[in-house]
Amino acid sequence: MEEPRIALIGTRLAPGIETMRWLCEQGRIAYEERSHLPGLHIPISRWRGIPDELPLVASPTGTTGGLSAALAAFDARCRPGERLFGESEAERIENRALIERLRTGLLIPGVKIYYRHMLEARRAVLAGATQGIPLWQKIFAQVFFGLWRMGIRRGLGLENFDEKKARDDIDAVFTLVKTRTKAKGPFLGGASPGGLDIIFAAAAAPVLLPENYGAALPAFADLPPDYRSIVNACRATHAGGLAARIYATRTKPQLPMQRPREEMKSILSLFLTPGVLRGGARLAARWAPRRIGFGKTVLAFRWADVADILRRDGDLLIAPINAKRITAVAGPFILGMDRSPELFKQREAVYSALRGVSPAPIADILKKEPQRLLIEAAIAPGSIDIVNGYARPVAARVAASLFGIKGPSEAELMRVARAVFHETFLNLGDDGAVRNTGIAAGAELTKWIEEEYARRETHDVIREDLLGRLMMLALRREIRREEVSHILAGLLVGSIDTTATAAANIVSELTANRDLAEAVARDALNIVRLRGWCAEILRRRPHNPILLREATANAGVAGTRVAAGTRVIAVTLSAMQDARVFGSPEKMNPDRDPALYMHFGYGIHLCAGRDLNAVQIPALIAALLPYRPFAPTKIRDRGPFPDELILNLEPRA
Repeated sequence: MEEPRIALIGTRLAPGIETMRWLCEQGRIAYEERSHLPGLHIPISRWRGIPDELPLVASPTGTTGGLSAALAAFDARCRPGERLFGESEAERIENRALIERLRTGLLIPGVKIYYRHMLEARRAVLAGATQGIPLWQKIFAQVFFGLWRMGIRRGLGLENFDEKKARDDIDAVFTLVKTRTKAKGPFLGGASPGGLDIIFAAAAAPVLLPENYGAALPAFADLPPDYRSIVNACRATHAGGLAARIYATRTKPQLPMQRPREEMKSILSLFLTPGVLRGGARLAARWAPRRIGFGKTVLAFRWADVADILRRDGDLLIAPINAKRITAVAGPFILGMDRSPELFKQREAVYSALRGVSPAPIADILKKEPQRLLIEAAIAPGSIDIVNGYARPVAARVAASLFGIKGPSEAELMRVARAVFHETFLNLGDDGAVRNTGIAAGAELTKWIEEEYARRETHDVIREDLLGRLMMLALRREIRREEVSHILAGLLVGSIDTTATAAANIVSELTANRDLAEAVARDALNIVRLRGWCAEILRRRPHNPILLREATANAGVAGTRVAAGTRVIAVTLSAMQDARVFGSPEKMNPDRDPALYMHFGYGIHLCAGRDLNAVQIPALIAALLPYRPFAPTKIRDRGPFPDELILNLEPRA
């Protein structure tokens, strides 16, 4: 899993915390758990202006309080077909009503019954309440146990607690669960346990004390006799047996993880802002020598020289740069091949397969998903993470539809794609940890592809996605079977983070320049000009400011011969600031010739996904523009990737 972006705050025993732990683990979403003594989350809640109810879930866009808010936020982030509350509006209304019944009629009375009895068993209740909490809180609980117990009783309203009514409420919910499972299947989710089952089982935990709970529960022998009788009675019900079967499917909880703190930036990076780099690139294109060399490395800055380098694929090669890494993680692919029959054969297969893919599902995703994510984020919490809450998941959903590979979860698909991309194209320092992670991720991706290929073969499934089209080419023996995996993996790894990085860079520029944002907003409905604006903004802040090649013997670079093995750096950022080609490069002009840009490569190694990104990136920006992305904000990076860009959403009147 990637490092966590969310934190679960509260006592480890809380059913709400358990619910979110389990849902995150099922979706392979990493989380940090910040445990506190029961009741001590209340000052945190009030300081943040949110309800006191657990769980508290902290994310880059803010903190929610209470199970209902946490589940709504979780549902909002789910991809279509996997939404927590269901897909149709009728199903969502029904399931949300059931969840609220589970919360009010099972979870809340169950927690009260637990503390009503367990507060009389000091050793056992403290053993559960102090799991994972700071040392000072453990000392407080031991020294001031009576005060803490009084606070819990008052907070839960146990002085006048009607236990019989609570038991009746729980029995009514258990009856409802029994009725629903008889009508819809052995589980609340149907044939197999789903999100509803997890919510139910966790809500029932205080009166069942199930095995496989995500935190250590009191030993049955340590329970007060009356509470032991309640647990036995609940376990004997149909609903109790259902919860036990659901818990039997649970895997081990995630090992403890921490959200990474913001990385300390080097002094150099504080000065080399995008604006400074852009200004330097413009000066280099105008005044620097055509090439600058040091050791066995040369740089070229002018558009004509950079274009010449990228066209001259016979003596300025890409294979020495990319082939070894690409082959190690996913198998031979065109971005690691120089001019050869194999390259042209694979490239023709790529474009032939892409031509056969139905565009309708992709268009539907780009029409609906950006709007849905923005609308739900605008309602709560009123802000959105442009990278991991918007561009990256939308790109992942498009990729899953286009390529036919979904992965075990969306989080896993994004993790694997990023790890492979990092090793393949961005591991310039040859970091061993990055390499090992990328190779392992490549093996996972290959396994997913092979499993889906075998499933379709077994069931004779033909689909109009890229995997389906490549399978047809393999059946016609136009490509080898193993090439299907190589091509699919090679294309998929760049499809998610390239889009997310480009979108983050565009939004960052818009928030830094209100006049630019207003100008782009005026063209939001003009797709041609909007595409031009996106290209222009990426000219100022491209996602790939350089491209690398290696020279063969007697290769020429910017009018001068260089030795074999020389690393050639084509500075595309500088080339796209060259006034000889881009007149008045400091000005933004959405009507420039699209063929001049180098965002997605140049020459025979153009990005195969450039046509998709010419639609996808403007679609992401167009959906965002009505929310007035004018407030300055900054990108937070993880390694070479933009990973967080929080934008307050202000719908236009």
